[in-house]
Amino acid sequence: MTTNNNLLEMWLSENKIKVFKDFNIKYKSWLKAGGVVKNFITPNNDVDCIKLIKFFYENKFEFYVLGNISNTLIRDGEIHTPIINLYKLSGIFEKQTHEGFKLKVNAGASIQKFSKYLINKGITGCEGLVGIPGTLGGGVVMNSSSYGSCISDYLISVEYLDVNGKLFSLNKSEINFGFRKSLFQDKKWLILNINFLLPLKSLVGVEK
Repeated sequence: MTTNNNLLEMWLSENKIKVFKDFNIKYKSWLKAGGVVKNFITPNNDVDCIKLIKFFYENKFEFYVLGNISNTLIRDGEIHTPIINLYKLSGIFEKQTHEGFKLKVNAGASIQKFSKYLINKGITGCEGLVGIPGTLGGGVVMNSSSYGSCISDYLISVEYLDVNGKLFSLNKSEINFGFRKSLFQDKKWLILNINFLLPLKSLVGVEK
């Protein structure tokens, strides 16, 4: 009889999606705590994520999504629920338009990488985020902020997968951002990409 774990392993192998078996989560956790994850899954791209969520939905699998594990305390012992980690999805894509400076950032990018990227580009307004250790996806869920900078300040939309693996997008006004909260806290959705629009006046050297 095929067990859930065997079914998952065969499917991951057939779809060439990387999984770390018996992954000791304490080596990735900022708190250096946590047990052994039986299946720590690291998709390569958006397509992998869509296929993975659809597979979980169709086979009635529970799963968790974890970023940098900077503010999550994970129990000891064996963890049989599969964990998805998006560290491979960490790209930042830019485009300057007449509206401003547009950025599309993968949810697995760290907030520090995002903030430093803007600083190196001479873009002001997000410097306070540089000390936050989490990922951008997790930052959107919690509406992270620090030293006067907030993840949602220049955010215009978020692309995500619902529990069926269908791709959707929400505008900022639909996300219900508040202090340390957002709509995503109450949903089991997988955030894929976050879109930002920074005004040209935030570019150092650009005439206001």
